[in-house]
Amino acid sequence: MVGASEDTNILRGRCCATILHHRFDGSFHLVSRSVDSVFGHKVCRRITDLPVVPDLAFLMTPAAATPEALRECATFGIPAVIVVGSGFAEEGSPAGWALQDEIAGIAQAHDMALCGPNSEGFADLRRGLALTFSPVLGDFDPLPESLPRKGARIAIVAQSGAIGFGLFDLAWTLGLNVERIVTTGNEAVLDLADYLGFLAEDGATDAVLVFAEGFRDGRRLLAALARCREAGVPVVMLRAGRSELGQRQAASHTGALAGDDRMIADLLTGAGVIDAAEPGEAVEIVGLVAAMKAKPVMGRRIGVYSATGGGAGLLADLCERDGLGLPEFQPETRATLDAVLPSYGTSSNPVDTTATGIHALGYAELTMTLAADPGIDAVIVAASGRSATSIGKDARALKELAQTCDKPVVFWSYTTPIEAFGDIMDEAGIPY
Repeated sequence: MVGASEDTNILRGRCCATILHHRFDGSFHLVSRSVDSVFGHKVCRRITDLPVVPDLAFLMTPAAATPEALRECATFGIPAVIVVGSGFAEEGSPAGWALQDEIAGIAQAHDMALCGPNSEGFADLRRGLALTFSPVLGDFDPLPESLPRKGARIAIVAQSGAIGFGLFDLAWTLGLNVERIVTTGNEAVLDLADYLGFLAEDGATDAVLVFAEGFRDGRRLLAALARCREAGVPVVMLRAGRSELGQRQAASHTGALAGDDRMIADLLTGAGVIDAAEPGEAVEIVGLVAAMKAKPVMGRRIGVYSATGGGAGLLADLCERDGLGLPEFQPETRATLDAVLPSYGTSSNPVDTTATGIHALGYAELTMTLAADPGIDAVIVAASGRSATSIGKDARALKELAQTCDKPVVFWSYTTPIEAFGDIMDEAGIPY
């Protein structure tokens, strides 16, 4: 960490405090020309004074001092660098662009992987590594002992540091297992395509959430997205720059060009990207597709049941809006349902089971009844997660269902789910 400080009122101090707070399982070294120690750790004066060659250098230097620091890294043989300083191409000035071109040239001449400049850093929570000044990770107090969490493994790649760590914050609140966050900054060398290509092939990622402000090389991006698709790693994208004003703002932030929204949306959809409209939707979608990676939806024919007629009707509307079909069930399926449903229920798709039907068959058997229908590709269940009493009786059966059913099943709670409901769903391996 170059430019180390223990003054937490400045960004350099926050970065140092954060990495110590997260208990990184590897070694780290500090470089500063102004202090001898930081939080009790010895500080070297120059990069070339370090006792070992690090795998990564984290540069917290002013823009004007960054080329010199980068040359020292290259001389010392450091293969990768993150530059968090601003004052480069995002300024839009000739001097800013010249500085960015200079550090890009240094990195490329020495085959160095360079993230940034103008990056907010990155985090790998599997290893307790948090190289960032984001208050989202700096304020994790006390640090959850459960890090990393269980569940489908999600990575976030963002061209805005604040939004990237903000998405992590939203996802964490929902209980999602976000293991890695990368903020790409101005992408002087490494760009979005590089990170997506890596995540497609590392074997430790179940889904990726991207925040994008613009694309520098469309062909490389589409090639990386194709690799994600081939590897079965779904990509959810939240984009800024859809409007003319948003495009101007994106250009002033990172120097990115956003381009025509409709054309980009069509290209991304064709590449298999799920285009999210706003942050909350993006986070919920990535959590869902990550959990469903083992059982992707193989068709658009959906079976729906709900203990409330309102829930059944609402899901029917949403499915139709998004191009999903709710076909009629086979006669055998309807006969099974009719045998237990009260006269005021309905066995047609979407099924209004009423509370009586839930009590008679239980969630597991009702779900399997719909999933067993050859005309159904996936099942959506509307249930209240406010109480775990009814679904708790089915906990073991739901777990067996998740292990034996070859079709994806999703529960939707029309109330705020309590922790016990989530525990049952998580234990069963059913996304909700």
